[in-house]
Amino acid sequence: MLALIDICPKPFAVVIKKEASNIILVKQVIEYLRGIAIDRKDMRSSMQVIKQMTEEVKTGRNYIIFSEGTRSHNGNNILDFKPGTFKSAVNAKCPIVPVGLIDSFKPFDINSIKPVKVKVRFLKPIDPELYMGLKTIQIADMVHDQIQEEINRNL
Repeated sequence: MLALIDICPKPFAVVIKKEASNIILVKQVIEYLRGIAIDRKDMRSSMQVIKQMTEEVKTGRNYIIFSEGTRSHNGNNILDFKPGTFKSAVNAKCPIVPVGLIDSFKPFDINSIKPVKVKVRFLKPIDPELYMGLKTIQIADMVHDQIQEEINRNL
């Protein structure tokens, strides 16, 4: 998230799992970004978050969503994406901008205090015309594959 804050040319909010929303520093970053914590175990609450995001995206607000739902422990190989993370984009009929994070696992998974350079790659936006009519699982797979291919190209 910090790499995205540093490089992203437009302000954005973030959606984070509730379990991580009270971690020191993460909590402050979420507040700063006016982010939302989502309780993935509470379907009603999750639907409210999707509805809120949809309305805010329609007014021009940008959101970063980590579609894996959790951090991968497999280096630069990303996990499958959760289809529900694309519902607000579909409802708002807005472009989806895939973002590849290269080496973002290193600060967490390697035992070193050396600085780590995380690469951020913004891919071509996927306009609504390209995903309308697809199920969210198909959208999730399409975005996942584009990001993984970009990561692989940059290793």
